[in-house]
Amino acid sequence: MRIQLMRNASAGDRRRRLAVVLVALALVAVSCGGEGGEPASVASSSSTTAPSVGSASSPTTSTTVPVTTTTLPPVVVGLDWVRSETALPEGFWAIGATEAFGRLWVVGKVDRVATLLSSTDGETWTEVDPGWPGQLFGFLGQTPALLSGTEDDLAMVAFLDVPDELDVDDGRTGDLWVFRFDGSTWSARGPQETGLGVTPDGSRNFRIETLSSIAREGDTVVVIGAAEWWLPFATSDTSFVSIASLPDGQWQMFGEDSEFFGGRDWQWPRSITTLDGSFVAVGTNTNLGTGDLVKRMAVWTSPDGRTWTASPLVIAPDGLDSVAEAIASTPADVLAVGFEESPRFPILENETRIRRPVAWFSTDGVSWTRTVLTDAEGAASIVFVVGDRFHVVGELDGFPAAWTSTDGVTFDEVDVALPAFSSNELVTTWRDGLVGIHRIGPFFSQPNP
Repeated sequence: MRIQLMRNASAGDRRRRLAVVLVALALVAVSCGGEGGEPASVASSSSTTAPSVGSASSPTTSTTVPVTTTTLPPVVVGLDWVRSETALPEGFWAIGATEAFGRLWVVGKVDRVATLLSSTDGETWTEVDPGWPGQLFGFLGQTPALLSGTEDDLAMVAFLDVPDELDVDDGRTGDLWVFRFDGSTWSARGPQETGLGVTPDGSRNFRIETLSSIAREGDTVVVIGAAEWWLPFATSDTSFVSIASLPDGQWQMFGEDSEFFGGRDWQWPRSITTLDGSFVAVGTNTNLGTGDLVKRMAVWTSPDGRTWTASPLVIAPDGLDSVAEAIASTPADVLAVGFEESPRFPILENETRIRRPVAWFSTDGVSWTRTVLTDAEGAASIVFVVGDRFHVVGELDGFPAAWTSTDGVTFDEVDVALPAFSSNELVTTWRDGLVGIHRIGPFFSQPNP
């Protein structure tokens, strides 16, 4: 069962709507009952039939009650949502979702127990075992597994803590495993089979920190994340890493230690999409060598998911941090969303702190147009595309907020029937609409049948 949600409104709008509801209830009470509890009159059509000859009965009266047909207003996909009453397993934290073989798939964990769920209707969920060789590796806030599906293929990349007999002796904690489903059979392949046991520079001074996002272009599946070159500790840093499928079934890892932006830095890729056959990824870069610790929006582009080029860092005005959380694309352009905020260091006395939602638009993944969505306190965390329109979801002052745009530069703030979504929650395509996987349960935005 699903519950229809009213789109979000401002506090004033909610108060006005509540007043309207109360008046409507009063009118219903009056219409349903007169003085002394007698039912109120109901408009109807009547006809009287004369008694037959010789009959002593009273005239017969027949009443026709008008029938009202209600037509539901069309659902605006991306704005109108219903919440499923069917909860996901208790303690389940969703970290990846996709559609494949006409089913909705969600991967997550309960504590560290790897859990893969599947559903044909979004109401009834079945736990699927793809052949997990171990538990998901990673701490709270990290993403150890991601899904990408099509009509005839489902790919999952997972970062696992496996038994010693399966562990690759490469000095790293955790191993990358690749799972594929062809509609009937699962295959589970470890790093020795996929080629992911080889570090980018052949060094043991390397370990995966987290997987961040997944995208697909044709038969090529690409995962991005963050890796750490961790020895010696005094010069350790975290850098961009990608994992891409190859035509022969093997996979290749790409990463370079501090080669993108020069010096010792902290790179945290967050989201990836495709644009005109290529890949565009966004995230954050902090230059540890300069000591200013300012976060700047970072962009990486690739023609194949295996070789990457860093675009110039996107710098916010007034020394603010610039954090990109998500990216989505149409066939012609891309939109990244996130926020700008006052740097955490140094904290000045009597300083007015700033945190505001921002969007960045590009037609090539290199040059970007920045738009501040509002100066109110908040952030944008999720972006998706419906038709030719970008939909942005985030929060303002802790309350849900949403914007739409047809050009990626001018935005309209809109009501949306969703709770506040953070960047740790998911929105993905499902059938002819969307599904949002929130910590309190699934939400669906589907056109009327």
